Order: sequence, then C-alpha cells, then structure tokens
Amino acid sequence: MRVCLALTLLAGCLDEGAVLTTRDGSMAMGRDFGTRDAAAPTIEGRRTLAAATEHTCAIGADGLYCWGSDAAGQLGNGSDGDSPVPVRVQSDAIFVSVVALGEHTCALENEGTLHCWGANDDGQLGLGDTMARDVPTPVPLPAAAVEVDAGQAHTCAILEGGELYCWGRNAEGQLGIEPTSTDETAEPTQVGTAIDWNHVSVHQGHSCGLRGTDLWCWGRNSTFQLGLGSGQPIQLRTPQPVGGGPWAEVAAGQNHGCALTPDGALQCWGDNTNAQLGTGDLAARTEPSLVDGGPWSFLDTDTFHGCTLSSGVIACWGRNAEGQLGTGDIRERSTPTVIAQPPSDTWTEVSTGRFHSCARDVLGDVYCTGANSNGQLGTGDGVRRREPTLVLRVTPE
Repeated sequence: MRVCLALTLLAGCLDEGAVLTTRDGSMAMGRDFGTRDAAAPTIEGRRTLAAATEHTCAIGADGLYCWGSDAAGQLGNGSDGDSPVPVRVQSDAIFVSVVALGEHTCALENEGTLHCWGANDDGQLGLGDTMARDVPTPVPLPAAAVEVDAGQAHTCAILEGGELYCWGRNAEGQLGIEPTSTDETAEPTQVGTAIDWNHVSVHQGHSCGLRGTDLWCWGRNSTFQLGLGSGQPIQLRTPQPVGGGPWAEVAAGQNHGCALTPDGALQCWGDNTNAQLGTGDLAARTEPSLVDGGPWSFLDTDTFHGCTLSSGVIACWGRNAEGQLGTGDIRERSTPTVIAQPPSDTWTEVSTGRFHSCARDVLGDVYCTGANSNGQLGTGDGVRRREPTLVLRVTPE
C-alpha cells in the first residue's frame, strides 16, 4: 500500500510504515546525511556527493545512499529497482568518496579499496569482464587507490604511488593508452609511466588530469575539449600538456573542460553551445579562457552546465531548461550566477549531473534541483525543481 504525504514544498508517496526523519528525529521532509567530511569534502580529491546522468549518491553518517534510476544496478541495492528516495547501498564498507556517471557508480574506502557497480558493457567496472553488477564489487588494482572518477563508460583511478590507471571504453582514446585489439579495456591499465599524478577528471570521450600543477588532457578533441588550441587532431590517445596554469583542479565536461588555478581563478574551454563555459557568450574556446568572478575553491561540471563554490556560496552557469542551476527559473545563464543559500547559510560541496545538480550544506544535509523524471532528486516524486530542495530519506519504523 502507498501512502501519499502532502508537504510544504513537495509531495511524495511513501511506503506505509515508513517515516521521514530529520536531525532531531521528528517528522519532516528532510534528512540528515551526517557531517562526516562535510567541512572539507575534498581530501585527496574525495567527494561525498555524486550527481550522475539519472541517479545520485551521497555518503551519510551510517553508509552510502543512492536514488533515481537503477536500470543497470547503479543504485547498488541488489537491483530492487528505481527509487525516488535514497536507499542504502548493500555494503558494510566505510566509503569516503563516491563518483558516478552514465549508469555506473564507484566508491572508495578509506584504506584505498575501490568498489564499482552498475553498467559494465564496456568494462567500465574494471572487473575483467562486461557483466553488470548490482552491488559494490572490489576492483583489482595493484595498489591502494587515493582518487577515482567515473566517465560515461570508463573509469580512472590514481594509486598511492602516483600511478594513473584507466579502464572501460577507449574508442576515442579516453583511457590515455594506445589502442588494443578492441576499443574496450575491462582491466585496469596504467596510463604511461608517470608516477606523479595527483588529480583526475573524466567524462564521455575525454579525460584530464594533473601532475603537480601541470594539466594534461587526452581523448576526443572534436570541439576543442582538450584545450590544446586550434589546428589539433580531433582525437589524441595519450596525455597532452595543456598550456597556461599553474593548475589546482580540473573538471571534464562532455565536450568541454574547466579548471581552477591555485589562486582560485576559473578558466574553461571547448564547446559553448549552452553557455557551459561561463564566459558570457556562446562562442567556443580552443584553449583555457578566463571566467569572470571568484576566487573559487571547488568545481564541478557536466554536459551542459557547471557549478563552483567559494566561501560557502555556490554559483552555476549554462543550460537551465530543467532548473538544474537552482536559480528559481529556467533561464540559461552565461556567467556564474549565485544560487539560493540553504537554511544553514553555508554550502560545502556541489555536484552536477546531466540535467540536475545536488549540493551539501555545512550540516551535512543534501539538496537537489532540476530534472526528476527518474527520481534523481530524491524527493519522493517525479516533479522537477527549480531551486535546491531538501532530499527525502525513508527510514523504516
């Protein structure tokens, strides 16, 4: 039986015998996801919140939770099906970082064990086969991992010795390794011989990483998403040095990229059809170009929009047709635009999905905005939002 509760800002349908809990345990529409790492969400590139294509995951005080589409088992709950509210991932592991894109999810334990689950058609789980998994499964790596990022159909991880390993789809050179007999590599494979990688970000057809403060990108370059300037091949299969810098952080979008300098300046490059570069226009950039505003300290970007963080304030830009910028409307923004503050008045982390975004505040609470047709906002329904809305969690009595 389903019981529908009408709440102040949203309406959700919940299983009978379930309650909505908040920090004080009272009936409400929000849920405390815990304060672990909330004040410092990026430690060695670790992120506690992941908005993907049609699902979302967040690390809570008592485990990892995911919600939205479960078409390939990406919620990690044993293929119980799609869920418009957070469900606990079936694992006793203590995860400190989670990433997701497309239909797969990966999470990292504190001691460096990496687990992945969901779609595996291209070997993106790194398990040596192409069989999907519906619960977290350890990835066989030669050493402990310190950072991981998930692309549309590939994954990359940095190991404790500074080596970079990638696996999954490689049709456009996004793994950074020379082609083998097939486009896919289902087993973790080292990218070159460098042992000084300290950050990696991947998306659909290309990847980027930092070695010290030097930026390198590789893979698809059809819309200048590698940031190498004009006159370059449309595909480069090994890491290429990007000019400018020094660099402190990089975020790869579907056909573009953005990066932060150590002093917090934001620069973006590549496709700009939906103002995803934040440069105030719709013109593509062939190499890193300065974005007004800042200084910024946290960065994430996806297919058509991006968000960044500074002193507890989030600013977003790009496509907004689904309300993913959290500005209260559906008007596209071509420059970083500040979104509404949470009741705590301080944001600590932001994650961009394809058509939605989620953010965490200083209390550890999670808010989402944008498209919601698969329940990816975690609000208990399929209604899209135009501003950050507190995520529901259902806890059995």
